[in-house]
Amino acid sequence: MNYPEKIAGAYLRLNGFFLLPHFTLFDGASHTHVDFLVLRPPKGREKVNNTELPLDEELFIKIDELCKKKSKDLLLGGVVEVRGNEDKDIPEESHLTYARHFLGPTTEVVSFSFFRNDRDIEIEEHTITIPVAHVLKWVKKRIVWMDQHANSLTKSGSWPWSEGVLSDLLYQHQLDPTFLGRTETAKRTSDEVKKL
Repeated sequence: MNYPEKIAGAYLRLNGFFLLPHFTLFDGASHTHVDFLVLRPPKGREKVNNTELPLDEELFIKIDELCKKKSKDLLLGGVVEVRGNEDKDIPEESHLTYARHFLGPTTEVVSFSFFRNDRDIEIEEHTITIPVAHVLKWVKKRIVWMDQHANSLTKSGSWPWSEGVLSDLLYQHQLDPTFLGRTETAKRTSDEVKKL
């Protein structure tokens, strides 16, 4: 799995999706794969000690717009393609049809395309297009949020032992106080070092 796929996977995971990476689609005599097949339960949320973990509301606004329904209330599936360059890869209709059969008739299946660009999350060609830079920025903000709420979360310490890219980002966050824009923490750390 390449780095843009890892970042996209972490982003989807933090927004409540279960991931099936490099999912193989059998199509007659041939087969192919999509980067992810994803599934999010209706009204799903992560709650730790009465603290609800934040989601990227911008993402769900666009999914609502595409589905013409409140997406957080749906059994929501997705076919996901990820590119590290500026050439977006829109999932094919046959892949969406396959996913609808695989995930079941009550699942609302959405098409997602992650790629490099400078725009916001948009809807293009009936697909939610998501800039990889937005994804990384949001994941970093979520990590900072978790750091600020660490005393009320029990999971933050064990993440480095489970989810790969989150482990990498959390470790960078611990090594470099300026990583993720933690300038206040960096200043505090610098002041503490001066006292030694």
